[in-house]
Amino acid sequence: MITLVIFMILIFHLLSFLQYEIAYARHIESLKRVDHVRILTNSTIAYIKYINKNEILLSENYQKNDITIHYTVDDMGDYFYVAVTIQDIDHMIQFVFDLDKQKNTINNFAYQ
Repeated sequence: MITLVIFMILIFHLLSFLQYEIAYARHIESLKRVDHVRILTNSTIAYIKYINKNEILLSENYQKNDITIHYTVDDMGDYFYVAVTIQDIDHMIQFVFDLDKQKNTINNFAYQ
């Protein structure tokens, strides 16, 4: 009887530990996804700001590997209204922002 109780306690602890490990693995995977989205967003914004500073900013489609980036630029006078769609195998990210023409700064950033 005592061995059965000890065996049940060990099984319970083992199952609890495995459940914790599964939850931890899911958490790590979601952090990787959020980090991937952040990197794609920041690098796209940096690219658009670079183009605005050194060239003429126009709407563009860009594809590299399995990532497609499409952004549309609307001239609003003092600033550009930029709508960006980034499509990956796993994700589709859409955001808009205002880019000041003179200062080359971002205003009113929002994910859609």
